[in-house]
Amino acid sequence: MQTVALAREAQPTCIIFDLDNPRTDPLATVAALKADPATAEVPTIGYVSHVHADLIDAARRVGIGDRKSTRLNSSHIPLSRM
Repeated sequence: MQTVALAREAQPTCIIFDLDNPRTDPLATVAALKADPATAEVPTIGYVSHVHADLIDAARRVGIGDRKSTRLNSSHIPLSRM
């Protein structure tokens, strides 16, 4: 999986997913990240519509670290500079 390979190489401090993205399979990607010892500890955040309770539950089951409503805009994302 490309994302896992990229995460192994880049060693990100966090990965943010759009859980509503119909072009990808974010839940399978998160599950693969959490199953790989090299990326298992990378924090994950998923953005999802608050009305998708089944998707929110599935995201928690595969190990998504935090869930945010898609109504939240980027000014609410805490970022630190290196």
